[in-house]
Amino acid sequence: LAEGRQDLRPLLEALVERQTGMDSALDAASQQHLRNIDVHLLRLLEESAEGRERAINELRAEIKLLTRTVSTLIQDRQGS
Repeated sequence: LAEGRQDLRPLLEALVERQTGMDSALDAASQQHLRNIDVHLLRLLEESAEGRERAINELRAEIKLLTRTVSTLIQDRQGS
């Protein structure tokens, strides 16, 4: 039984080393994927903020135009 365990030890050590190497390769790949996801999320966030700012400016312009139109209508009715 002791001899059988001695024979398995190098095999088990080799398996552990191989697994450790695979884990570090997976970790590096996973880290790269996470970095890519982070970059894309940041880009989406920036585009979202830009789009929101653009929409707010468009709404403000429409509200100004509506205010002027209503003001003109009120003045026309008061003048008539």
